[in-house]
Amino acid sequence: MSWSPLQELVTLAQVKQRLKLPLDSDTEDDDLQLQLEIAHEVVMDFVAQRISDQATWQTTADAWTADTAPRRVKGAILAQVAWLYRFRGDDTETPAREPGAAICPESAALLMRLRDPALS
Repeated sequence: MSWSPLQELVTLAQVKQRLKLPLDSDTEDDDLQLQLEIAHEVVMDFVAQRISDQATWQTTADAWTADTAPRRVKGAILAQVAWLYRFRGDDTETPAREPGAAICPESAALLMRLRDPALS
């Protein structure tokens, strides 16, 4: 199930603060906004992949606002944006991830408790 950020859980200003970019400059705003939207989707999709009750999950997530979303979700979005900003694909130092993994390790660590436990 794909989640689309209909509401803004993290603002562009918060992203700029996290990346230590000047708030009064709009030089990178278009790129940062796109990365922010991608990060929202990646984070929400990651959590939704292991939620057994999709209808309840979607209703809960759709009701979140910037004030009510869990801090770990907002932190994971910020970490994902920082990852996308740092590793743009134009360097040779991008850390390895599992094949097909869209989420960065920092975001995954923050979100693990929101997912249903794995069955063994």
